[in-house]
Amino acid sequence: MGNERIRAFESTVWFPVKRKEKPRECGLTWFLDWGAGISYLGEMLDAVGDHLDLAKLPALSAGLQPLDYLKEKIALYRKHDIKPFMGGMYLEAALICGKCEAFLKEALNLGFEVMEVSESESRMIPSTKISLVEMSARLGFKVMAELGPHYAKAPYEPREVIRESKKYLESGAWKVILESDVIEFMQPWNDAKSGATMKEIIDEIGYENLLFEISDNIRTCQWFILHYGPDVNLALNKGPVAQLPEGVMTVEHIRRGLLMPDTWYGRFTSL
Repeated sequence: MGNERIRAFESTVWFPVKRKEKPRECGLTWFLDWGAGISYLGEMLDAVGDHLDLAKLPALSAGLQPLDYLKEKIALYRKHDIKPFMGGMYLEAALICGKCEAFLKEALNLGFEVMEVSESESRMIPSTKISLVEMSARLGFKVMAELGPHYAKAPYEPREVIRESKKYLESGAWKVILESDVIEFMQPWNDAKSGATMKEIIDEIGYENLLFEISDNIRTCQWFILHYGPDVNLALNKGPVAQLPEGVMTVEHIRRGLLMPDTWYGRFTSL
């Protein structure tokens, strides 16, 4: 859909950084849908849908909406070439209920193409999490495996993250998610040691294989894009930036080189 769009001023003004159009495997942006209405969502996606690749229905929100309404929402996202997916908590709940494979097959039938594997509310032995990644991938999902706890009290230990990430990717994961609470706890944009730790992880795994969750701190976006370019994968996961079109547009501006140093910032101009 993005390639078919005609935009204003394309022949007179260009952005400092060129952006890949959809469909994309890198440079992904996700939006958080806590129960957006169909009318609102339709208008929002008409406005900013070209800049979104994934839409997360967090926690158990998919099961708290009428089935026909959920199907209509999934179809609307797919119309805009956006892949909706459920928060990893749903697969955790299916594991607790002993219904993982049945849950995954129902999700496929509904039109979900992406599955998140996480430990948001539960804790798993490593082999169980690997098995969930393998099962989801075998059934045809693009799998995103999350690393890092909520309410972080410690930074990432790079060798551990690298080891686990490689296991998930070898087991069929599409992307590995780095949890926003740990990133915010580390603040790599403020702390040189944390910045070096994050770079060690990214350089070993590859930024294209990682998806960085961000809160409403725009400096997080700036740091990742400044160091790794517009094709980093960013998950808008908390605060207004995650749920409003203004957040999507702000992140897209940063991807295209605005609100950033070394592009137009501070450049002297004249006629």
